[in-house]
Amino acid sequence: PPTHADAAPSGARRVEKAEPSDRAPKKQAKLSYKDARRLEEVEKLMETLPVEIARQDAILADPDLYARDPAAFDRAMKAAEKARAELEAAELDWLELEEKKADLAG
Repeated sequence: PPTHADAAPSGARRVEKAEPSDRAPKKQAKLSYKDARRLEEVEKLMETLPVEIARQDAILADPDLYARDPAAFDRAMKAAEKARAELEAAELDWLELEEKKADLAG
């Protein structure tokens, strides 16, 4: 016949077995598909946008451009401003996604 001392360990084992089901769902270990795709996109943008900014800045560096072609000057200004804003947004997204990736990794 089982004694009281024998019952305690088996009772403890039952609690241990029930414990995993009581826990919160397991955290994901990596970025979601959507986040991983976005990370790839922003990394590409962070490579291409500085090139576009440099190209527009080179156009704007022409001291006679405004006098010669005000419309071209305006287009270059708007394109450079847009590229800078997109680059800033991409960098913020990249930072957020990299932090999320680091948190998920442990």
